[in-house]
Amino acid sequence: MATCLRCGYDLRATPLDSPCPECGLAAHRSIIEHEHPKDSEPRWVQTIAVASVMLLASYLVAALVATLYIAGTLDDPFRVNYSVLSLWVLFAAGILHLIANTLLAAEERYRAFSWPIFLRSCVLYMFLPLVPLVGVMLQILFKTTGYFPWNSNPYLISSTICRVVLVCPIVTFLRLKGLAFRLSRPRLAEHIGIVAVGDAVSLVYVGLCQLLRWDSYSHILLGYVAGFFFALLPLALVMLFSLWSLFVLFEVSGNFVESARQARINWITDDAARR
Repeated sequence: MATCLRCGYDLRATPLDSPCPECGLAAHRSIIEHEHPKDSEPRWVQTIAVASVMLLASYLVAALVATLYIAGTLDDPFRVNYSVLSLWVLFAAGILHLIANTLLAAEERYRAFSWPIFLRSCVLYMFLPLVPLVGVMLQILFKTTGYFPWNSNPYLISSTICRVVLVCPIVTFLRLKGLAFRLSRPRLAEHIGIVAVGDAVSLVYVGLCQLLRWDSYSHILLGYVAGFFFALLPLALVMLFSLWSLFVLFEVSGNFVESARQARINWITDDAARR
């Protein structure tokens, strides 16, 4: 049913070029589903803009911790003898990531309830980003209390949970890919699709290498070939796709911040033209 986005008035009998009889907003704003975000409802565009900026911030924080670790300034945050401070930093990045994914699930218009939409919004965008947070919290629990809920090594379990997250990058970036198409940026959408797959594959690769290094540590450390495939290559892939992720997030967030500004101007202009 065609209803006014501002006041909810039934616009089925209102021509497109007329204002809403209740609040005066241009009827075409509510009836036509515009493709480009700058022509869409401003609150939704602002929500997506905030989500993209928060997602960028979470990746920047995680990249900073990883860069300091690679540079030798920090030890591995998941080692048992390391300070819990960096884990709390990663936890904050995970919170930003979770909120960003929740906001990205926002629908532009009200939709009738359906299980596919519910599962996509709640499970894929809200619950799956909790996976890395669980890994960080398990490690914080071990470091602060010395207790771990399973009779296994906390370093292996928690760091693997944090790093082996196959679905989260794919789901997040495929959502961004659809939004990039709405921005009329097909080349950017193509880059986002590559990052979605590459980021997930590189994380899985790192996790598998970590498991193999734990099970047969002395064997894998012997030989330059094994060192390349189990240490250097996974690190290089993660760095490559992390930088690529930052690039596309800068592009998407910048475009949506600008679209939110333009959408607000267009909305005010259409509203003022009716008065």
